[in-house]
Amino acid sequence: MPFLTFETKGYKSAVIQEVLISKPLSRSDVLELQAALDMAQDLPQSLLQAPDMNQLQNFVDRMKHVGDVLNVSISKSGDLHLQISTTLVTLGAEFRKLVVIGEQAAVPPRDANLSAQIRSRRAIERGDAMSVQIVLFMGLVNRVLA
Repeated sequence: MPFLTFETKGYKSAVIQEVLISKPLSRSDVLELQAALDMAQDLPQSLLQAPDMNQLQNFVDRMKHVGDVLNVSISKSGDLHLQISTTLVTLGAEFRKLVVIGEQAAVPPRDANLSAQIRSRRAIERGDAMSVQIVLFMGLVNRVLA
């Protein structure tokens, strides 16, 4: 199957994404894609400096074998949560106290000792975090080069 390769180079890094090319999209698929792209234009006011990308990529690669939808949430306090669930198991990883660029928020003291899932849910409810679901395709290859 053919791939379409996107490459972006920055000051200290490059991102290469290879996307499997499929059959042409139907009109309804194009409209759905356009709506998703329009929603994606709202960039968050906070960004996290990612942990070791090799460690993160290895974890996501292992999680692909458990399920095909990855829940990712980031908080203004510097927490990154990755979670994948099936009817039998929920697996996840948490990276705490990452560097926050932009708008920041402190973790309320009452939330400090709660589980990652509950802290993440509460931060989203307060507007101090964002969450997305990512569909993991076996044919989609993401690589980050430093």
